[in-house]
Amino acid sequence: MPQITQALQNVITLLQSVSGLILIIALIIAGLNMASADSGRHEKAKRQLIGIAIAAIVIFGATFIVNQLISLVGR
Repeated sequence: MPQITQALQNVITLLQSVSGLILIIALIIAGLNMASADSGRHEKAKRQLIGIAIAAIVIFGATFIVNQLISLVGR
């Protein structure tokens, strides 16, 4: 059982690292879109930033929940 939990922790760490990198890249692109947007595209850029914030909450919230489940099962 400890090997399975350790493998799951490694997978979670890898996925969190990759998703964090993707979120940073998406945030940079959305920020550049927002900075260069005229009034018509400004609303679209705002929606992109809100989507990125929601994605970050979902990713890191899911990571927290999975870590709690692993620690609960590992007892």
